[in-house]
Amino acid sequence: MNSIKTKILTSYLTIIGCVVILLIITTIVHYGLINKYEQINSNLVDVQTFNETAIGLTDDAYSGFKTNDYSVYDKRLNDIKAIEKILDSRFQDNKASLIAYRGAKNSLAVIIKDISETKKQLDQSSDLESISSFYQENVAKFEYVKQNVTDLILTETENLARVSRDVQKIQAVLTFAIITIIVLGTAGSIILAFALAKKITAPIIDLSEIAKSITRGNLKLSVSSYLLAKKDEIGSLANSFDLMLIN
Repeated sequence: MNSIKTKILTSYLTIIGCVVILLIITTIVHYGLINKYEQINSNLVDVQTFNETAIGLTDDAYSGFKTNDYSVYDKRLNDIKAIEKILDSRFQDNKASLIAYRGAKNSLAVIIKDISETKKQLDQSSDLESISSFYQENVAKFEYVKQNVTDLILTETENLARVSRDVQKIQAVLTFAIITIIVLGTAGSIILAFALAKKITAPIIDLSEIAKSITRGNLKLSVSSYLLAKKDEIGSLANSFDLMLIN
């Protein structure tokens, strides 16, 4: 019966292999989507940090102009540069987000340049009359930064929603595929079991009939050629019966 067991085992291993392959594909797809989802979340957090850090830049510069102490401004400027360094490597796969980020960064760069030039002028002349106008002008310029940051957040939020929908769709398809594989595998196993059972029992029934005929004294029999041609245990038993009839 070893060959029969081998056939059954091979069938089950094939079904299990298909399920394992499907699970591997599911894991890879799911892992990629989760990574993308987490990356967008990280982008949103960093953009919010960028926004919160940049908001106080003009106020810190204005205080520095009045007190001639730029320590707070310099720290904020370093924080902005640090978060920009992180964000510079993002948004490469989303053109709208990249444009919005570059717009915010460039608008902020204009304000930083204006602050630097105003600082030099104050160092040279100690004239504070231009401070108020500087403040008003840069508050107006900062509106461009806020607008671009708002566009960036909205674009990334839409991207996050789109990825979430893709995750749901793929999970639904994969769930359906897994259920289908399980159902087909179960049905296939049942059909295979019936087929193998019939294939096994039919020759045994034939041999059993021959054995009954022999016990009744009927020796004018012959074993079917299809039984004798078998290379498994059934064939061996059929040849034994044939030899017994001949003797």
